[in-house]
Amino acid sequence: MLPLHKLNKMEDSYTRLLRAAKELDKGDNPAEVARLLGISDQTIQNWKTRGVPNSKLVKIEEKIGVLPKWIATGRGEMTKPTSIQADSSLTKEQRQMLSLMSRIDKDARDALLKVGELLSRPFERRKKDVEHNPKRRMGEEAYGDAVDSSAFTYSEDEPKQLEKRKQK
Repeated sequence: MLPLHKLNKMEDSYTRLLRAAKELDKGDNPAEVARLLGISDQTIQNWKTRGVPNSKLVKIEEKIGVLPKWIATGRGEMTKPTSIQADSSLTKEQRQMLSLMSRIDKDARDALLKVGELLSRPFERRKKDVEHNPKRRMGEEAYGDAVDSSAFTYSEDEPKQLEKRKQK
């Protein structure tokens, strides 16, 4: 039988793995983490008593983004500091936005960028756009302002462009 201090250390690495996966939006439970890592549910359950094997720490870093040293020991930072976190010229909200953007897929980022561009236009210009283009009235009632519906709809060429991107 393993000494109690080793058992606690092993159990902690499993707990840290699940905590990191949850905090980094990579999985809410052991089954989701197992699928992400390409291992069976039984294997991850074994890690609860045996600890996360050192041989899996690099794969965990690749898939979840948590540093191996932190999983193994609980010491140091959970993740590598990014240039976003280190950039003191950004506000807290700006760093949060950039961090969130880095975790979503490209199509969702593109859609959010379009919405951001629309919202950053001066009010008078957005209002003028709506007056000249009735298709841009989506959201007008809800926000008392115009939101460009082209950010949410496809032009005739966009399905072709999307298909070309998928083929690349």
